[in-house]
Amino acid sequence: MLYSRWSAFIVFLVGIMCSLFLLNMLSTQQSEHLLELTQVRAHEIQKAISVEVTDQIKTLSRMVKRWELSGGGNQTAWEDDAKWQVLHKPAYQAIEWVDATYHVRWVVPQKGNEQAKGLDLTFEQKRKKSLDSSKNQNQIIMTEAIDLVQGGKGFLVYLPIFNNNKFEGFILGVFRIKNLLDIIFEDTFSDYSISITDTHENSLYVRQQNETISDIEATDEILLFGVKWNVFVSPNESVLTKEQWLLPRFAFLFGTLISLLFGGLVYFLQKAQKTDRLKDLNKKLKEEIVERKKTEAFLDEIYQNADSGLFIVNVINEENFSYAGINSVHEKLIGDIPNDWIIGKTPDDLIKYFKKEEIELIYQLYRQCVAEKKTITQEHPVLINNEETWWLSKISPLIDDRGKVYRLIGTGVQITERKHAEEKIKTALKEKDTLLHEIHHRVKNNMQVINSLLKLQSNNIEDSQIKNVLKVSQSRVYAMSAVHETLHGSEKLSEIDLKSYLSKIANSIFQTYSTDNHKIELNSNIENSPISINQAYPLGLVINELISNSLKYAFPGDRQGEITVQLKKRGQKLNLIVMDDGIGIPKELDWKNSSSLGLKLVHTLVENQLDGSIEMESKNGTKFTVKFNIES
Repeated sequence: MLYSRWSAFIVFLVGIMCSLFLLNMLSTQQSEHLLELTQVRAHEIQKAISVEVTDQIKTLSRMVKRWELSGGGNQTAWEDDAKWQVLHKPAYQAIEWVDATYHVRWVVPQKGNEQAKGLDLTFEQKRKKSLDSSKNQNQIIMTEAIDLVQGGKGFLVYLPIFNNNKFEGFILGVFRIKNLLDIIFEDTFSDYSISITDTHENSLYVRQQNETISDIEATDEILLFGVKWNVFVSPNESVLTKEQWLLPRFAFLFGTLISLLFGGLVYFLQKAQKTDRLKDLNKKLKEEIVERKKTEAFLDEIYQNADSGLFIVNVINEENFSYAGINSVHEKLIGDIPNDWIIGKTPDDLIKYFKKEEIELIYQLYRQCVAEKKTITQEHPVLINNEETWWLSKISPLIDDRGKVYRLIGTGVQITERKHAEEKIKTALKEKDTLLHEIHHRVKNNMQVINSLLKLQSNNIEDSQIKNVLKVSQSRVYAMSAVHETLHGSEKLSEIDLKSYLSKIANSIFQTYSTDNHKIELNSNIENSPISINQAYPLGLVINELISNSLKYAFPGDRQGEITVQLKKRGQKLNLIVMDDGIGIPKELDWKNSSSLGLKLVHTLVENQLDGSIEMESKNGTKFTVKFNIES
């Protein structure tokens, strides 16, 4: 019995497969026949277009012959000839005579073509090239499709005129493609939809006849005087109806009936076994229910005995939610809300326990978790028993096989004590920042007082040597004061903005020495790189000494020049260059062992405090290069 049942089922499948195979084979033959028929029509259309365009151009050629035989130049006779052609050949937009200078002189018809008269055709390089080619080779030139000023698509045909070997211009035919093709298709090929494009796949002509069968299309190419058009032809519903074969349908219908007959037999044979299978399925289902209850009991035990507060939220939709329960730990933490009461409630039902803005925050967290389908962590305040408490909530989505969030699992940990401790730390840090700002402010003010005292003392001394000593001391004091001045206005007290700091020092030195900006120009190119206070002090003093030396010794008398300060960061290194285009340092001077306090100070600061290196070049001025590592 089992063998007979499966034999019938196999026969059923084979019957359906044979019916489908036969249907597909006959349908394929029908499609091939229809495609072959359509291809024949495409070729006929190609021939019809070629003949019509050639005939139209022959008409223009005869106009050229009549011009050459009559000696040309008779406008009235030419216009009468052109009017007759336009009247009997609707494909023309216009017929024009273009003189030997490539200017349009005569136009028929004039109405609608007023702008063409007098037009210089050399305004477009591509058109001039076509005209030159037609003239030089004495041959007909047809252009690719163009957009006509009057609207629609068209093309131009140039026919050169030579009267006794003398070039006398062109007969120019302006054809409207739609009118030309409508003449051909007026009473023919009515059962087909026709589309014509150029080589750039731009549509030139479309004739849509009723409903087109989109999956059957034949193509052909038209080559007209070097211009190629593509023809696309599709049969309409009338062609399919006329050429349709009934055999595929009858074959499929008969095969289907036979298959259904055997399918019914299979159905009744299998129905006898369905009861036994259902009994087996019910038995397995009961076993799965028992296992699921055990699993749920195990998970409930974990849920109720977890260290953190847990709550479960059912997702009704993306905007609305209801509670499935809270564990005993969470119930103790929030105090007033029992688990039995909260089941089935929405967040809006908690209004008597929470403030309105707290309810809105709950909705915001749930909706964000559903939208992003990922765990959301949030710290937020909650008012419990009229006392503000802080909570760390973590909400995770449960996603079904369809990718939809159906439930949210949340944990809540009270972090009130941690929050209070963080607030105390923030307050202490703020007080520390305020104190440091005040210290830098007072140090800056004290150094400015010292600077002012040195300046007053300098003004009351006549001895120029002592004056210079005081000026040098004044600039050194300001170099140190600028550190605290920059830090006082900065948000970071552990680092200093080099660009602002060094610009202040350089400008202060020029002011101290009352330097004329028209005589000596300062050029600075300083990259904005943070640096510690420990390195800012010696770096500022080094730049102070090097710029001061240039101002004092590099430009004697009325000599003009410039001082350049460059600071570039290369990885964890800073490269400082201070150079001038002055007279330079004498070759016999050993600058590293000089008796000058300034150069000694520079050498000591670079090697001992910046832990770097310094090099000097004296060529077309003086150039000092300082390299050192940035403190981390």
